[in-house]
Amino acid sequence: KRKSLGGLHGYAPDRTEMDTGFVISDCSIRRSVLPRVNLVDIAPTLAQLRGWRLGKVDGEVLPVRLDE
Repeated sequence: KRKSLGGLHGYAPDRTEMDTGFVISDCSIRRSVLPRVNLVDIAPTLAQLRGWRLGKVDGEVLPVRLDE
């Protein structure tokens, strides 16, 4: 029986041919290109941009800059 990797939808995250794009749009976000985004980083990033407190999470805030 195949050992489950859990939560990966059938592929390993190191397979770059399975990468996809991530677009975030808001009039206050400065245009930027990030080389790679991890799924666990999206919620903390959105929370920081909106001023929400999530508590302890697995991800990190992405380096998205706001227009001043």
